[in-house]
Amino acid sequence: MLAAAYRKKIEDMREEGRRLIRRLVEWGLCRLPDDLDRTVDLCWVTAQHSAYTLLVRDCGWSPEEYRNMMLERFMELLDR
Repeated sequence: MLAAAYRKKIEDMREEGRRLIRRLVEWGLCRLPDDLDRTVDLCWVTAQHSAYTLLVRDCGWSPEEYRNMMLERFMELLDR
């Protein structure tokens, strides 16, 4: 039962990512990725809070450096 709820939560999060990217495409901010699901997954992994914690708290990056890196990564992912 818990496994099914977890799987549902993951799929809901992926679907929200698909909707967001489709909106960005509609607004002319990026093109539709060749592999929408893979792009959603990569954006999701890139945005994990643990990355912020690791880079800013543990590795000494400034919040601005982190923010700039994230922007660059998302631009790369959405410009495929």
